[in-house]
Parts: sequence; structure tokens; C-alpha cells
Amino acid sequence: MTRKRFIAALYCLLVATCSFGANTTWADGMRKLVLVAATGSDITRLAPADIRKLFLGVPVNIGAETLRPLRNASDPTLDETFLQKVVFMSRDAYERALLTRAMHGGGVRPVIYDSEAKLVSALLTDKFAVTYMWADKATARTNLKIVAELWQEN
Repeated sequence: MTRKRFIAALYCLLVATCSFGANTTWADGMRKLVLVAATGSDITRLAPADIRKLFLGVPVNIGAETLRPLRNASDPTLDETFLQKVVFMSRDAYERALLTRAMHGGGVRPVIYDSEAKLVSALLTDKFAVTYMWADKATARTNLKIVAELWQEN
């Protein structure tokens, strides 16, 4: 095998490996980050500013009920993407903001789930809870509905 063919084969293998490891929506080849709630939830739509406030511990209400954010830490890439593209903060800045808000007596820290199964179970038991996940995972579940599209990879 020539050096050029070896490098070409190695490149193809690398591209294929990276592609299979990514969380993608196969329909359009791009990752999409969405906000989801249980299918039976009264939540229909949330503005981007309200989503950001909600995950920063600021109470957001629908009618008389306060929404409850659930933080999806089951996928580190997902969590980091959410913090950077939706909350517009690094992980450290986000943690400091939550701590500062808690120290001043305001807001509730979102409950963190490192298991997607436990996260979905908690989401299904609370019709005022919301979380974020990759669109392909959300659409694969019939018991969840997409409340908002948060970010899409270009």
C-alpha cells in the first residue's frame, strides 16, 4: 500500500469514526438541541429569554404554576452545548451565577440528572418540568413533546 493510499484510508476511517460518535439527527445530518416536556404537559411554547432565566434559577410561571427546570447531564457535550449556546455562559460562570443567586435568597437550582432514564422518568411525573436534549432522542420518545428548538448546528 502506498503512503497516499494509507493516509487516504486513515482519513476515511477517522471521518467515519467521528461521524458515528456524534449525536445527529439523521434526517438532515445536523445536531439540534430542543427543550422538551411530557406529552401531557400544559407547556406549549417558551421564549428563549424565559428558558435562559428558568435555568439560571429565576422563577418562570405558566398561569399560577412555576416551571421546574431539569438539567440533563447525561451527555457532557449536550450539557456544554446548552450552557454555551442557550444560557451563554461557560460551566464555571453558570455555577457561579447559580451560587450567587442562591446566596442572595433567590431562585432554585435546577435538579441535575446524569441518567437519561431517570431524567425522563422525572419529566413524566411532573407536568411543569422541562429539560433539554438532542432532537433525535426527543422525537424517538412518544411520551415527550418538543416545546422549543434551542440551537441547530450549521
